[in-house]
Amino acid sequence: MTMTQTVAPTLAQSIATAQAVRTEMKASLVERDAEVDILLLSIIAKTHPLFIGSGGVAKSMTVTEMHSRITGATKFEILMRKTLPVEAIVGPISLKGLEHDQFRHVISDRFLPEANIALLDEIFKSNAVVLNALLGILNERKFHNDGQILRVPLWSCVGASNELPTETELAAFRDRFGACKIVEPVRTDDGFIRILRGQVARTAGQASQVAPTTISKDEIHALQAAAALIRVPDDVYKDLATMKREAEGQHNLQISARRYGEGIKLCQAQALLLGRQAVTSDDLTLFQHVLWNDEEDIAKAAEVTLQFAGIGAREASRLRRAFEPFKQKVMEIRDEMAQNQGPITTEQSNALTPISANLRKVLQEVEKAASDAQSAGRDASELTSLRDEVSALRTVIREEIL
Repeated sequence: MTMTQTVAPTLAQSIATAQAVRTEMKASLVERDAEVDILLLSIIAKTHPLFIGSGGVAKSMTVTEMHSRITGATKFEILMRKTLPVEAIVGPISLKGLEHDQFRHVISDRFLPEANIALLDEIFKSNAVVLNALLGILNERKFHNDGQILRVPLWSCVGASNELPTETELAAFRDRFGACKIVEPVRTDDGFIRILRGQVARTAGQASQVAPTTISKDEIHALQAAAALIRVPDDVYKDLATMKREAEGQHNLQISARRYGEGIKLCQAQALLLGRQAVTSDDLTLFQHVLWNDEEDIAKAAEVTLQFAGIGAREASRLRRAFEPFKQKVMEIRDEMAQNQGPITTEQSNALTPISANLRKVLQEVEKAASDAQSAGRDASELTSLRDEVSALRTVIREEIL
C-alpha cells in the first residue's frame, strides 16, 4: 500500500501564494489597497497595525477577509468598552482553581491568548485593567496566568477605532501599534457602484463561485521566519537615522525607537514578498504610516518619507502631481453637468479633449514606471494604485460625460 506524502511548499511558492492573496483581496475590497498591504505585512512582520475610520468603511471586513484566507489560523474579535471585564479578553476565572486559592483564567481558542489574529474594535475605549492585561500580550507575546507564563501565538493584533486617542495615559498603549492608517470612505462613483452591486449579488445568492486563494498557517510561519532574516544594509540604517533627525527637527514628528523598529520589520516583510534578500530605500515608503501620531501630521510624514524612499516613490509622487489637476477639472465638468441637468456643452467638450490626451500620456508613464519597478524588484504598489485611478478617470470621461 502506497501512502500519499504531502510535500511542503517552498519559500518561493509561499511568497507567490501570499502575493496572490494580496492581489485578490485588493480586487475584492474596494479602494482598500493600502489597508490590505499594511495588514498582510503586519502579519508577516508580527507587528500590530491601527485602522482609524468611521463605521462602515470595511475595517473589520478587511481583517475577516484576510483571516478567511489563512487556513488553520485562529482569530479573536471583540468590541471594547469601558465596562468590559478582563475575562472577556483572556478567558473566565477557573472555579476549580478558586477552590484551591488559585486565581487563574481558563484559556481556550475563543479568547485572545490562543489567537493568531486579533481585532479589537473601539480599542481606545478599553479600561485600565484590560489595557494592562493587553500590554504583555502585545509586547512580549506572553500572558501571566496566576504565576504561570504562557507563550501567546499572536501574530498581529489589529486595533480599530473611530478616532485617535486624546488622553495622555493612552499614548503609551497607542505606541504598541506600528503602522497606522486612516480608512477613508469610498471616494469614487465607480467604487460606490461596485460595493452596491456586490451587496445586491450577495443578497440574491449570486456571489462569485470562484474559490479564493488561501495560504496555510505553516506557510505564514515560514514567511515570518524568512522576513526576520532579511538583511537591513548599513545605508538603510543611516537613512533611517537621518529621517528621524529630519522628522523631529523639521516637522516635530516624535515617535519612539520601538515604532522605528516596527517600521523596519514591515520593510523586511515587504522586501521578502518582492523577492529580495535585503531592504532597500524604496521600502522606506512604509514609514509614511509609522511616523505620525496626529491626523494633521499625515502629510508631514509622507513628505519626510519621500526624501528617503527611493526612485519608485518619487516617481509615483511626480506622476500623481501631474494627474491631480486633470482629475480636478474632470470632476468639475461632471458636477456642472449634474447641476445643469443637460448634455455636455461645446466649451466643456473642448476642455476635455486635451485632458483626455494628457491622461493617456500619464497612464502610459505610470504603466512604464510600474513595470520598471516590478522588474527591478521594487515596491510598485503606489504606482499600480495610481494606474487604477487614472484608468478609472478615463472611464468616467468615456462613459459618464461624453
